[in-house]
Amino acid sequence: MATVIVDSKQLRIIYQMGMNDKGEPIEKRKTFNNIEIGATADQLYATAEAIASLQTMPLLRVEQQEIVNIIE
Repeated sequence: MATVIVDSKQLRIIYQMGMNDKGEPIEKRKTFNNIEIGATADQLYATAEAIASLQTMPLLRVEQQEIVNIIE
């Protein structure tokens, strides 16, 4: 049976820069690498909110990306 091992984690904070002609939000992303692998979703969201509070742009959403190794 294959096993998944998390190799690294990224935190992405997406801000709204405004609206385009179609009324859709224009997004700006900021990516943070080398996030603690054991960090929970609540911890990541709280961190993103703290960082976003220092910006003038409103927070649109928070994303997490994991790079995993699949081994047998």
